[in-house]
Amino acid sequence: MNINENGVSSTTQCALIKRHLLAGGSLTPLEAEQAPFRCMRLGARIYDLKQDGLKIDGQMIKVPSGKRVKRYKLSQS
Repeated sequence: MNINENGVSSTTQCALIKRHLLAGGSLTPLEAEQAPFRCMRLGARIYDLKQDGLKIDGQMIKVPSGKRVKRYKLSQS
């Protein structure tokens, strides 16, 4: 576990993200920066969750600003 500069531990971030995904939610890095996640490195937390056995898919999407980001959700298979 490490404490990030935003004051939230990576373990806490993983728990929040896992709960959100298990409830049927999806998440982009832009959304993850906001409360309650306050996660600046969503890709790293997704990696941690995958290492713990969670099956997570990512799909590139275009956001209103025109940027392309990855939206993560639980795998359907």
